[in-house]
Order: sequence, then C-alpha cells, then structure tokens
Amino acid sequence: MRRFLVPGLLVLYCVGFCLGRSGAPDDTRRRVGRRIIQLTAPRTTGSVSLEEALAKRRSVRQFSSQALNPDQISQLAWAGQGITERTQGLRTAPSAGATYPITLYFVSADGVFRYRPEEHALEEVANGDVRAAMAGTDGGTMASAPLSIVVTGSAAKVAERFRQEARTYTLLEAGHVTQNILLQAVCLDLGAVPIGGLDKRLVSESCRLARGHDPLYVVAIGYAASQDVQSGQPGDGTSAVTGKRALLIVPSQAYSDEELFGTMRMLEAAGVQLTLAGSRAGVMRGMSGGVVESRVTLNQVRAADFDAVIFIGGYG
Repeated sequence: MRRFLVPGLLVLYCVGFCLGRSGAPDDTRRRVGRRIIQLTAPRTTGSVSLEEALAKRRSVRQFSSQALNPDQISQLAWAGQGITERTQGLRTAPSAGATYPITLYFVSADGVFRYRPEEHALEEVANGDVRAAMAGTDGGTMASAPLSIVVTGSAAKVAERFRQEARTYTLLEAGHVTQNILLQAVCLDLGAVPIGGLDKRLVSESCRLARGHDPLYVVAIGYAASQDVQSGQPGDGTSAVTGKRALLIVPSQAYSDEELFGTMRMLEAAGVQLTLAGSRAGVMRGMSGGVVESRVTLNQVRAADFDAVIFIGGYG
C-alpha cells in the first residue's frame, strides 16, 4: 500500500450548511425557534457569460461529499428568487402579475431552511438531516447531494388574479426559477440536476412545507464526483489511477480547507474513490469555514483496504 502524507492529522468537525438548524415531523427532528440567518450579499457580475453557462449546463447526479460554502448558498438563493428591484419588489425570475407563488426550501445535512427574499435570509424550519427521508426509496441523488433546493408553489396566490390559469402559471414560474438556479450552479462550478419525479407527501412532511405550498421541483446541487470527471482519453494520465481508493483522515476541527479541498479535487479528477474518516461521523468545519461530511469513523476503516492514506493538516 502506498502512503501519501499531506501534513497534519485530521478528524472532521461538523456544521453542515454553515447556516443553522430547525424542527421536523418525527422524533429525529425537534421543533426549534424561528432562527434567521442573514446571507452574504449576492454578486451581480461574474466571469462566466450567459452563453457559456448555457453551453456548459449538464445534469450531474453523482456528488462529492464537499459541502457548499455560505457565498455559494447565497448566490443560488438570489438566482432563484432574489429581489432585483426594491421599489416594486421585482425578482430574478418572471412572475404572472408579480404574484410570486414560489418559495424555496434549502435542504442540507444540517436541516431545512426557507428562503426569505425580502431580507435575503434563511429561516430554519427543521433540524437534522432529512435528505434520505425526503428522497424515499428511489432518490439516491437527493439523499447524497450536499444541497437540495425544493421549489414549492402556491397556486392559490396566483388564483387571486388569474383564476383558471393559476396552476399553469405557477408551474411555468417554477420552471423559470429552476433554470436560473441551474445556470447559477454552472457559474459557481457546481454540478446540479433538476428532479421532477417526487413523492410529494414525503417531501412535504420531511421538509415541513408551509400549508398550501406544493413541492414542484427539486434541484440537487454539489461538486461533481469522480464518476462525472473521469472521462479522460487514453494517455491523459487518468487511466492509471481510475478505480483506486484513498482514505483521507481529517482532524476533528479546524482542518486546512485549502489542503483538504485541493487534495479532494485533484484525486477526484483523476478518478480516485475517496473515503473521509474522522474520530466521529458527521459534518465538519475547517479553519476557513468550509464543511465536509464524514460517514465513517476511524475505528470503522482499515488502512490496508486502501491504495493510499492521506493525513490532512489542521489544528484539531
């Protein structure tokens, strides 16, 4: 077995979303207060053109365990339902009669959060990881994605002005919002996939959706896993390591974000299957605020089962 040493020790420290927690319907999720998390200000300029984002957009269904950072979450929320004109409250996506029947729910390992466009903030709704419960028996993508955005709609809001066309207009707006989110994900170098085949009852109950808000779409988002990037041609250097396994041992807290995420990206791009292990399972936070999720503990793995063991530096 070869050993790669990346300075330090490591064990993961947890925080999921970097953004709070909340209550839920079953015993695994307790009710909590309405904590409001202010998001960072969104950017209105970027280095990726609209044409480039359209050309690059593809559905990604396999994700790495690297969680999104607060700036990325802020940008995705703004792209979907952010306010772009304060006087009239106009948003990034068009809406029939400016009725805005869409509400976004952000689901991560840390819980469920409702986006509040007026404050550009998240309001916690449910505490605990509901991704598997939300996905049901056939939702591997939703269960494994670091972040899923549930696009919900209330046709009743539209019906006040457009009675017969209320549901149609609500569905159309859900499509507008979802495309905005997908294109923003491209600009953030993230993978994403829209999911329309939902168990609406499971999603509604797991995420504690507001009464009258139907789940119409889910956008699963994260960094593309090695399965999505190991398509190199012969001679590009990837074939020799594709299929290899590496164990990353991470400090319990305050690991080096740059070292960990740089190592993960390099190995995943080469097609190496990664396993993160720490003294405890869960979501861990780095020195710069990055988060990752470890699903195994050190006493559950054997170094002999891996082609490489990598120690990540930090102060944990």
